[in-house]
Amino acid sequence: KIIREFKQDLDISESIQITLYRVLVELINNTLKYAYASEIKIKLGKVKDRITVNYQDNGIGFKVEKEIIGGKGMGLYNIHSRIKSLGGTISMKSKEGKGTRVNILI
Repeated sequence: KIIREFKQDLDISESIQITLYRVLVELINNTLKYAYASEIKIKLGKVKDRITVNYQDNGIGFKVEKEIIGGKGMGLYNIHSRIKSLGGTISMKSKEGKGTRVNILI
C-alpha cells in the first residue's frame, strides 16, 4: 500500500521533477525487492523556497552505512548523487526491524 501526500501548489522545474521521479522509483523498487514492507508513505511539500520529500516504509530495515560504503548499494549511491547534483541534501535512516526513512531537501 502506498500512501502519498503531495502539496498541490508546488512549482517545481522539470529537471527537479525528473530527478525526484527517478529517486522515488529507486526507493520504491528497493522497498519492494528487499524490505518486505506492507506500507510506503511519500510526502512532497515545500518549506520556504525549498522542496521537501519524506519517504518512509515499514519494512525490515538495513544498515545504511554498510550498504553504501560496502559498495553493494549502487542504487543508494545513485540516489545520493542525484540529489547532490541539484544542490540538495538527503538523509537516510534505517533500523533493522523498524523500516527506512529518507528525507530530501532541495
